[in-house]
Amino acid sequence: MRLLDTSLAIWILRGRPDIEDLAVGTPFFLPWVTMAELFTGAFVSTVASRDIAAVRSFCQNADVLYPDAGTCEHYGDLAARLRKKGKPLPTNDIWIAALALQHDMILATCDPHFQHVPGLKTENWLA
Repeated sequence: MRLLDTSLAIWILRGRPDIEDLAVGTPFFLPWVTMAELFTGAFVSTVASRDIAAVRSFCQNADVLYPDAGTCEHYGDLAARLRKKGKPLPTNDIWIAALALQHDMILATCDPHFQHVPGLKTENWLA
């Protein structure tokens, strides 16, 4: 099972051919925070109505994962460990990593900073 990071979801929405080929027929999960980030980008776009519709369509094809108490515990543990190592991540990326760890999912991403997350399985679709 794969969880899509925001950066990768953006590349899929932009129609990057090498990413689209990998994404076709691949079931995926989407973190709630990724969905929120995609909508934020769509609402600030110069062609907002088109981009909002594209994000809605994209999100309908995904199983969206939402946080629960277990996610919050993973988040707190992960944020503390990364801070102690001097490798903090952006808040939304900690939520994404916490969901992936909680559900034992592979995080499909193109952001190298996820490599600093202990125990997180990643797959770089832009490599």
